[in-house]
Amino acid sequence: MSQSKKTRFTAPSSAMHHAGDIIRGVESEETVQHVPISLLELDPQNRPLTKLDIADPERIDSSDPNYHHKQDFLGRLRDLAQSIVAAGGVQQPIRVYKRGAMYRVIFGERRVLASVLAGLKSVPAIVVTETPKDLRRMQSIENIQREDVLAWERLQSLKDLIEEEGRQGRAIQNPTDLTRAVGVSMGHASMLLNLLDAPSDVEECLRSGKLASLRSAWEVARIPDLRAREEAIAAVMEGASARSVTSIARRVTTKSENRRGRKRLSVSLGKTENLALVKRILSAVGKASQRRGVDWNNVDDVQRAWNEFLKGG
Repeated sequence: MSQSKKTRFTAPSSAMHHAGDIIRGVESEETVQHVPISLLELDPQNRPLTKLDIADPERIDSSDPNYHHKQDFLGRLRDLAQSIVAAGGVQQPIRVYKRGAMYRVIFGERRVLASVLAGLKSVPAIVVTETPKDLRRMQSIENIQREDVLAWERLQSLKDLIEEEGRQGRAIQNPTDLTRAVGVSMGHASMLLNLLDAPSDVEECLRSGKLASLRSAWEVARIPDLRAREEAIAAVMEGASARSVTSIARRVTTKSENRRGRKRLSVSLGKTENLALVKRILSAVGKASQRRGVDWNNVDDVQRAWNEFLKGG
């Protein structure tokens, strides 16, 4: 097999290391058996945004709000299906656990769906007899690690992991904690945690898929100016790399500041000859009644009352 072309899926080693430590606690021996696809079921809580029908992955309702996400996912599954056919079948066993008469997938949902597209009737699987105690944690770790999982789904998995770790008394509050839990680098952990607090416009672009890369989203989220973020998002959608986002933001911000002239350090409240307007403003904040002796028809008196108000008086 050529080393330049990947023909089978292998989960990131750090994700499998963490997940493997957990799953070994509930299974005594690992035995691989071929499980009929007709007896497999997908976990509805794992990555629901791109959940496809195992009976017919190509059946996607056009009215589905996640239609475009699912179409993109289906396209990647077709590529994987071709790789499976070329390799003579699924090479990496999936993991499942018994659930009544069925087997629910722990790891390997993509391989299962791609096998359906490839026309296979069964897949190799490691069967766990019990529901893994930390099932949600294992799936969250795998999703966070996987580059082929949608950016938005990876962030949702991160939220799930933070909640689960908190329930277990292992709070994730900083990059060090996340590195410990998942095995990512400190820099990557910092980026992920910062994206949980991204501006609402960046969050919406991640949700809709306009920002498909976590790195690009992070670069955009670091831009304080809304106009600059909007232009950066547009550039990313047209193919700009994450590296170029910062320079785009700097250019737009500079252009905006040049139009305004010197950077503003205070707010101008303007000028008015409408003295009654000033009285209404002070009345609205409960200050007019405190200004005894003010002649509201005298500009000097009204100006003094206003100045005292601005000073906090």
